[in-house]
Amino acid sequence: MKPFFFLLALLICVTVTAQTDFAAYNFLKYNPDAACNTGVKGTRPFGSYAAVFFDGKRVKGDYNGKEEIIITSASRGTFTVATVKLAGDTVTPAEPVPFRVAVKAKWAHTLYMFSTEVMYEADLEELLKECRPGDSILFLTADKNYSIPYYEIEIADGC
Repeated sequence: MKPFFFLLALLICVTVTAQTDFAAYNFLKYNPDAACNTGVKGTRPFGSYAAVFFDGKRVKGDYNGKEEIIITSASRGTFTVATVKLAGDTVTPAEPVPFRVAVKAKWAHTLYMFSTEVMYEADLEELLKECRPGDSILFLTADKNYSIPYYEIEIADGC
């Protein structure tokens, strides 16, 4: 008897729902600008591509390893994050992007913040003082308008 009442109640719900005017339920419609508001109408969060640069050269170019710059503990220079300007096969930094730096501590299986303040450049020598062999340097965007797909920089011979 219970299955009969359950099916009857389900049939009534489906019938009522099919006849309901859903215009009254506009709040149920997905609006990406409202759901992911960045403060600027029409922009999507993480919609602009940014890259990590080391002394003006993009650190990682693509997934197959071409154009990859090798960073070692003996390297000296400055990291920046910027949008990219393409001219043929050449990639150069365009607009600076604010970022923060974290370190991925391999030995502790954890992340920790190197900088709590927003940065526009980071000196590699200062970053290496906080690292141990096997650690990685992570670049975190400080602005929701930018994405940094290649955010993790591994030091070739450990920090």
